[in-house]
Amino acid sequence: MMRARRSGGFTLIEILVVVAIIAVIVSLAGVQLMRGPGDLVREESEHLALLLRAAREEAILQGRVFAFGAGRESYRFLRLERNGRLKLASGDELLRPQRMPAGIVIEALKIEGAGEAAQD
Repeated sequence: MMRARRSGGFTLIEILVVVAIIAVIVSLAGVQLMRGPGDLVREESEHLALLLRAAREEAILQGRVFAFGAGRESYRFLRLERNGRLKLASGDELLRPQRMPAGIVIEALKIEGAGEAAQD
């Protein structure tokens, strides 16, 4: 009986699997490289808008006043305590102080309806 001799190389299937894995990795890296700085700013502004909505809902549920404070590279949510002082909002992971991603700074804030009470 003859035995098939196996050489030290790879089978065609093994090579195709490796090529497929490399293609997936390169395509994912390409998508990340095609993102521009405008995409990052848009994503961060959408994230901030969601957090502001969450803070609003939390204020309504708790019947408390919340405030938003921002610096150039970070922002935070504050809660008005019964003694009249603002304190960092705690107890909710979403409302913890946040840092802006590298390369993004807050230059100006425009708050629509500033000074008006929100009505549902």
